[in-house]
Amino acid sequence: MPIPNGRRDSPESAPGLLDHAPAAFAVTEGKGHTVIYANASFRAVNGLRELTAGCGIADLFEYSAGIRVVELMDRAAREGSALQRQLVGRLHTDGPAWSCSIWRVNSRDNGVPGLVIELSVATHGERTVSLQREVAERLVLSVLRETDATVEAEESSERSVYLADAGHRLAESLDTDITRQNVAALSLPPLADWCIVDLIEPDESIRRLTIVHRDPHQQAHLDRLITQWAPTEDDDFGVPRMRVNAEPLLIMENAAAALGTERHETLQALQDLGIGPLLTVPLMAGKKVFGAITFVGATRERGFSNDDIELAEGLAARSSVALENARLYAAALLLKDKAEDAAKSATKFIATLSHELRTPINAIFGYVELMTREIHGPVTAEQRTDLERIGTNQRHLMVLINELLNYIRVGSGRVVYDKVPVPLADSANRALQVLELPLGEKNLSCVILGEHAATACADEHAIHQILVNLLSNAIKFTDMGGEITLLFDYTDATTVSVSVSDNGRGIPSDKLDLVFEPFVQARHDDAVHGGIGLGLPISRELARAMDGDLTVESSAGVGSTFTLTLPAEHPSH
Repeated sequence: MPIPNGRRDSPESAPGLLDHAPAAFAVTEGKGHTVIYANASFRAVNGLRELTAGCGIADLFEYSAGIRVVELMDRAAREGSALQRQLVGRLHTDGPAWSCSIWRVNSRDNGVPGLVIELSVATHGERTVSLQREVAERLVLSVLRETDATVEAEESSERSVYLADAGHRLAESLDTDITRQNVAALSLPPLADWCIVDLIEPDESIRRLTIVHRDPHQQAHLDRLITQWAPTEDDDFGVPRMRVNAEPLLIMENAAAALGTERHETLQALQDLGIGPLLTVPLMAGKKVFGAITFVGATRERGFSNDDIELAEGLAARSSVALENARLYAAALLLKDKAEDAAKSATKFIATLSHELRTPINAIFGYVELMTREIHGPVTAEQRTDLERIGTNQRHLMVLINELLNYIRVGSGRVVYDKVPVPLADSANRALQVLELPLGEKNLSCVILGEHAATACADEHAIHQILVNLLSNAIKFTDMGGEITLLFDYTDATTVSVSVSDNGRGIPSDKLDLVFEPFVQARHDDAVHGGIGLGLPISRELARAMDGDLTVESSAGVGSTFTLTLPAEHPSH
């Protein structure tokens, strides 16, 4: 329905005169500034013939101008004073700038307050003043925004520094008790007045680790309270709530009820401390909750912002990592202790068994020797052959038992090393003399190259044992008529080396790392050649005990090279 534009039947009446007045007027009422009258000039300014009932003043202008008019009319209604020649802006894109004046009136006989708005073309001065005012307002807003940004940056920096310091302190130890103490000491950042730390024990029970207060005088009361206030599965905060939903829990109202103060007479002390908003964040390992930190403000006025929640989550995350690392470290130590105990038991059993086996094997050897010497009567050629086979197997058994005993002796750390200058070529010659028979049986040649005067600072007996093991290994895996090479060299000013190479079948590349593992036979034909896989592990242990090392290089079908490196002893020393 069109809004009346004045009484048409009486041009001389006030509404009629206003409708034809050159000044552009409109009258509004109510908080929404509903237009109840607009004269012809006002309608013409806005390009309208008539107005629809119930439309608001903002509907008569383009978007930005409408916002400005409503803002000015709100101000006039609020302050109750007239506004003179306030710049509105362009009512249309290609039109002039307009200003307005606004004052209060009683729009109807019932006295409902309304506003009159008069539009007029803005003067150059008004546009200039308005522009200056707008620039000033923007500058003020910019300064305020910069100030807010600076404060926010400083607070963010403080939070980052706090979290970095907390992470550093939590990483100082892997001991479970020390880590828990550190978590308890760091669990109260600047966002709360006091806090509670609860952990889930391996038996799934909940343990109250600590209650921390910012005021040292109040802390003494909390230290006594912690023995009386135990967590329960029906608590409305902490671990029970995190088990249901592992997301930050914020309680702004009835925090005292959530803490259960009305159910525990001993918690009257908490009421004295003050109970404001409550924030619980989970302690997690992966997706599993193993604890919670609950932060409490002392008054309702002290709430928790999004930044506070982010800081609490950051601290909980760092505490979680530290506690989980400590737990894993403790579990690893326990497994290590169990493994060492098991290894000691196995070693003791093998040592006892080896010693016990020596007695009957030596007895077998003694009886074979008596029969071979025909002490109890003549022996046929066939019987002598059988006795030689028995003796061969007896000696093989003794080699295996001695390997076991040597491995146990070296691994126990009870071996004492007498480090003296040892010419490596002399040690190699003594080892070759011991192995002269198996070298001859396979018609193997041995070539010695390099620095014959190379001298190591090491234990002579240990070097001899290593070289015998390396040469025995080379002989075992070199075909008939093959060649073994020994190379002596000073690798640098402080290190000397001897390499034992063969041109046998070599070791597959995927098994090179296994040759130094005890009881492991890395070559496919190891079982044919005998042995229990202890010669190389013993040799490496001996080398490392003398501050040296034993390494291997090999190619399948080409051969293998084992290199023993030791501290050098130069001839001039």
